[in-house]
Amino acid sequence: MNFQDQTILITGGAQGIGKSIVQSFLNFNAKVITLDIDAIDKTLFEHHENLKSVKIDLSSPKEIENFCLSFKDKKIDTFVGNAGILSYKNIDNFSHQDAHHIFDVNLLGHLKLIQSLKNNIAQSDSKKIILMSSINAQFGTSGSILYNMTKASIESAVKSLCVDLADQKITVNGIAPGFIKTRMSVLANGTDEFENNDFKEIYLKQKKLPIGRHGEPQDIANVALLLASPLANYINGQIINVDGGVTSTF
Repeated sequence: MNFQDQTILITGGAQGIGKSIVQSFLNFNAKVITLDIDAIDKTLFEHHENLKSVKIDLSSPKEIENFCLSFKDKKIDTFVGNAGILSYKNIDNFSHQDAHHIFDVNLLGHLKLIQSLKNNIAQSDSKKIILMSSINAQFGTSGSILYNMTKASIESAVKSLCVDLADQKITVNGIAPGFIKTRMSVLANGTDEFENNDFKEIYLKQKKLPIGRHGEPQDIANVALLLASPLANYINGQIINVDGGVTSTF
C-alpha cells in the first residue's frame, strides 16, 4: 500500500485515533494536513516533513471558511473527518448550548468542510471521504444522548453524501469504532472504562466482546487506510463496524 503524492486531510489528528491515522498515512508516504483545535505532537514534525498542522475550531464557521479559502484549487485525495468531542449529558441536564456545540464540532463542521472542498476532492483520482461514527450511533447508552445523536447523524450523512456526490465520483464511507483505548475511554467519574468491574464481567467474562480485549487506535487507522486505498473503490455509503464483534452479541 502506497499513498505517494497523495494529500490526505484529517480532522482531529492531534491525539488518539486521529493521531494514529495521521501516523499511518505518513508511514505510507502520503502528504498529511491535520486540522485540530489542539496542538499536534511536535515530535512528528521531526520525522515527517510531509506533515502540516493547522489549528482550527470546527465549531467556528469563520475559521472553516478561512482555511478553505487558503486551500483553494489544491487537490485533496482523501478527507478523513475524525474530530469529535464527547458530552456526558442526559435528557435531564443538557442545554441548547451543549447541543449546538457538539453538533457543530462532530457533524456540521465536517459537512461545511466537505461542502467547501468537494471540488478539491473531485480533482483527485482517489476521491475518498471517510467519516468517523461510533457503535453508540446504533445502540442506546446512558448519559451520552447528544454524542450518540451526533454519531447517528454522521451515519445518515454518509448515506446521503454518497448519493449527493455521486456525479463527482466521490465515495463516502464511515467507520464505527467500538471499545477503543483513547482519552474518551475515561468515564465521567474519572475512571477507565476498561478497568471497571462492569466491563470485565459483562464484556470479558460473559464474552459480550468476542475478541476478548479492547481495541487500539491503530485498529481504526488500519481501516482508514483500507478505505482510502484502491482496494475500496467499490465500497460506497457503508458504515464499517470495527468493534471486536461486540455489536454481534447485542
